[in-house]
Amino acid sequence: MKKVIVFLFLCTAVVFFGFAQTTMPEPVEPSYVSPRISGLGIPFTTYQAGTETLFTNPALFPFLTKRWSAGKIALHANEDSFGGFSSIFAPEKIKAFTDYLYTSNSKYIDFAATGPLALSLADKNFAVGIFNRSIAHADVESTVTKKLLIGEELLLTGGYGICVYDDDVNKVALGFQMKGFFQTFSYALNKSKADMALAVNSQFKDLNIVLAGGIGLDAGFLYKYDNYFFLGLTCKDAYTPVFLIPYNSFEDYKKAVTAGKTQYKTLLPNLSVGIGSMPVFEDMWTTISSLSFYLDYENILEPIFNKNKSPLLNIAFGTEIVFHKVLSFRLGMHELYPHLGVGLDFTYFQIDFSAFLKELGNKPWEKHKIGLDLAFSFEY
Repeated sequence: MKKVIVFLFLCTAVVFFGFAQTTMPEPVEPSYVSPRISGLGIPFTTYQAGTETLFTNPALFPFLTKRWSAGKIALHANEDSFGGFSSIFAPEKIKAFTDYLYTSNSKYIDFAATGPLALSLADKNFAVGIFNRSIAHADVESTVTKKLLIGEELLLTGGYGICVYDDDVNKVALGFQMKGFFQTFSYALNKSKADMALAVNSQFKDLNIVLAGGIGLDAGFLYKYDNYFFLGLTCKDAYTPVFLIPYNSFEDYKKAVTAGKTQYKTLLPNLSVGIGSMPVFEDMWTTISSLSFYLDYENILEPIFNKNKSPLLNIAFGTEIVFHKVLSFRLGMHELYPHLGVGLDFTYFQIDFSAFLKELGNKPWEKHKIGLDLAFSFEY
């Protein structure tokens, strides 16, 4: 009997270890760096933003006018990222960056860059775009690197919106948007300082790599009473499956030698609702081209997945005023922190900047970081 039990135990162990999956980071939601949006707070469900409406609500597509984007450089960095920039000029860049991670008890680095690939077209009823994004993310506590993520993303997205009811004053619109994306990230999870020193010796080539690909669906609804009142509803990532392929090292990645089976996961849906108003719009006043207000409650379903997070962090408010169709000022509130933004539109070239605070904890004013966004765009 003992021999039988031992045999069954060994068989179970072989099966478990033989089919064990490489630990990989959770899927990363495809995103886009936009000081125009972050200056307001969030991508409001009623915010019509030219080609960047691709990231607000597809139900706004029927009200777009033709707009092209020929390219863009948009940068996002938080306060812990600034000190890491000095490693760019160091003789041993990777070592200098890794050493910076341990210069204090904790570091939370969040850096992202959209572009130069940022081609998009928006016109009445539809919008489409292709974008690349570079990411460097590090979460370090004491001498443990809880998460390090460095890599690239390619996003292709497009959608169609239709006005299903229009009596010249009241309008009801629906929109749907598809997205496809590929991501390649080098990563480290829960690594000690000694482990990271070994990774530095290999120039990060011995870090694990994950290749992720996904396809998703967004949907939107909009009610519009002239320009004076808007009601928007969006469900982003209503269904977005992601397929993750692990590799043990950069060499294995080049040779397409996987470290385990492909894993299937889904992005969590993001359901948001909001209202907006534009009491001043084009041709009403000479000096002020437009004045708009927005109020959203984003990610309504989040308390289901994270019961510790305060619902107050999901409230957002924003306002934008545009002078002579050139100078824009933006003011918003999200997670109970202020957002500020300014933009200049020179017809074929735009500059936008925003500054804000981001909450990393689950309660208001628990653990925040300063964030800055800057973009140079070629749109017309």
